[in-house]
Amino acid sequence: MFQRSTSSVARGAAAAALALALCPYARAGEHQICYRDLTLPKEPVAVSAHCRSDTPGVSCAIVPPKGAFVKLSSAGTADRSVTYRAPSDAAVYRFEFRFSNGVQRHCTVEMGAPTDHYHPQGQLVGYTTDSSGRAMTGVWKVGWLDVDPEVRGGEPQCDLPGDFVITGGGAVGAETPNGAMLTRAFANHNVWNSWSQQLLSLDIYSHTGYGIGLKIEGLLQGDLRAARQRFVEVDSGRQSRATAIVPAGWQVVGGEAYASSGVPLNHQFLTADAPVVRVTSGCLEFDPSCRPVFAIDGWTAASKEHLVSADGFLLTGAYALPVELTIEGSRYSVAPCVSASTSAVAQHPSVAVAGSPGECALTGIGAEVDWERHGSAGNLLWKLLPRPDIAGVEASSKDHTIPSPATLTAYAIGIKLVPVPFD
Repeated sequence: MFQRSTSSVARGAAAAALALALCPYARAGEHQICYRDLTLPKEPVAVSAHCRSDTPGVSCAIVPPKGAFVKLSSAGTADRSVTYRAPSDAAVYRFEFRFSNGVQRHCTVEMGAPTDHYHPQGQLVGYTTDSSGRAMTGVWKVGWLDVDPEVRGGEPQCDLPGDFVITGGGAVGAETPNGAMLTRAFANHNVWNSWSQQLLSLDIYSHTGYGIGLKIEGLLQGDLRAARQRFVEVDSGRQSRATAIVPAGWQVVGGEAYASSGVPLNHQFLTADAPVVRVTSGCLEFDPSCRPVFAIDGWTAASKEHLVSADGFLLTGAYALPVELTIEGSRYSVAPCVSASTSAVAQHPSVAVAGSPGECALTGIGAEVDWERHGSAGNLLWKLLPRPDIAGVEASSKDHTIPSPATLTAYAIGIKLVPVPFD
């Protein structure tokens, strides 16, 4: 389902609130994930399962379903990883995870869930789980090495496991020697696509795309895919902004951005790929224990030409879930978790943001450059990196050829499933 929004968004209040001190926040928790592993060409029915705890000294054990499972590889105790050859006669396998602190979790693999076999399944980077134990997200990556300088850009396509649903992602181009800046980070079905582009240079560099996928234990992949909706908005011009606002009853979990000015050379570069946030509970600078509370109204993207005149097309998309889900007969509210931080003014600003590991599963990341108040030529995103180890994000931008300092704000978005009491 596609919906469009023409509403304008007041960003001044949010920007002012983000200037307040944002304190680090962490919560110890247990994490697990399982998926059909298509990275082993000689093992068509391989299944991988992982578990870990944020608490030092807590280990975990993975118990496969009953049946003729053959262990192909295993590693770790605190951060446990096991790959099995699964029997080929079942469509669903349910793993059990036993943590040494007494916590028990489950994760189900749907072997027959549709996947895109035309693109390689990405390599798992890391994973997060919410406090309910039901919401699980993984970050998968695919990279291009030695991007062809004659094309001046790279677009790896990362296929996620079929029983996960894309909720967001990012990409990393290059900062040096001249830079390769981001132009696109978006989903096409269950494939995460990203593109970086050089400008007035012919360097060889590497580009990596990162897709974030969500699985909810107790909810079939087809039901989750139907529940997740995408709301889009478009704009065009030499300097563009598109903002998609989601209607009431939906919870934003991530987003995407797509800028283009033609093929093969794209001279529209992203300066924003970020959530539209609203502060519902702010903080005073002298209160280090305070953690601001945000609501997410949508997703915004901005792009601009740089040095080379280029009219362009810009699309932004907000991924959203209903604010309430029914899972195995029980009702759960989908509660958002947003962490944000703003860098100092710099020509190459960079910022890392920790989310709420153990409380919320990381579902989306974003960043926005504020270059107009500090420079004139423009400052462009080149890194938007999901950090599942901290349920957060690392973002960087840069000026190009012409000095143009800026600040950079990065966002980590997650969800937690909260049981709804019976009426």
